[in-house]
Amino acid sequence: MPEYQRAQKEYRKTNALSGRNKNPDHFDERRTHHLNEALRYSLKFLRLAEKNHGSNSDICCVAHQGLAGILWTARLREKTVYHMGVALKIAEKVYRMQTDGSSERIDQIRRQYDMYRTTTPSAECLELEDDVRAGLSRNSATRKCDASGCNQVEGVDGCTLMKCSKCASQRYCSPECQRAEWPNHKGQCKRIAAIAREMEADKGEQKRKNKEDKKFQRQLKGERP
Repeated sequence: MPEYQRAQKEYRKTNALSGRNKNPDHFDERRTHHLNEALRYSLKFLRLAEKNHGSNSDICCVAHQGLAGILWTARLREKTVYHMGVALKIAEKVYRMQTDGSSERIDQIRRQYDMYRTTTPSAECLELEDDVRAGLSRNSATRKCDASGCNQVEGVDGCTLMKCSKCASQRYCSPECQRAEWPNHKGQCKRIAAIAREMEADKGEQKRKNKEDKKFQRQLKGERP
């Protein structure tokens, strides 16, 4: 079975693994194992989707959404908000120009993003296993040139991708690729840039909430025998 198909099959297990552990008061050994395993499958699917379809594809949008849902079950709000924000930016690229009702998908992702961003988990957070923590690092993502028809991968054969100076979301391997893709990207750039600015402006509030989260976690651990 090809690696990507195997990852898809494993990814379908994440709903069962995380579904058994919805809203736990705390994470015992069994729950910790199940959720780390669900995150492991979800991350593998995301990285292979990035490699096979590109980081701005609809399948990556779905993968980021799924990962955010598991991270929320694990009470890891900061990482949840990041992955849901990425899903929102991808949705603006993929769905906004479609006329089949896909804009409703963007609205749904926006509501989820706002909910995650403004809500603080009220229970103990999951202890991540080392390989899962490493997999969640943004440096572990596979990035390809966003120009249509270009398959250059960052870090392969000396390829270095440059960000769009306006939205900092699209990445290109050369000025020629950026110019060729601009007619497709032009209509999305301002909206994606607005989301990126919103995420950046929200960082201070997220840091404040992270401090509250850590204080709450210390209190929980102190109370548990």
